[in-house]
Amino acid sequence: MGKIVLFPGAGLTLETALSINAEEYAKEELEGLLPLIENLYDEIQEEEPEDIESEEYYEWSELMEALDDLMDEIQDRLEE
Repeated sequence: MGKIVLFPGAGLTLETALSINAEEYAKEELEGLLPLIENLYDEIQEEEPEDIESEEYYEWSELMEALDDLMDEIQDRLEE
């Protein structure tokens, strides 16, 4: 998949965020993407399902983990 380009004022969807490959972006681009991903993470975190035994909770936790991994990967790239 090609690199995702976000236009000023454009939002970041979950699908778009999860398709980001941090290796394809310059550090300057990653600096702009990180706050958008953090905001998305915060929004999804607020939607935590109540039943921790449900399939919905499992899927939610998988999404949270994927976003967390992406943020860690971006942080690592920015610290290089």
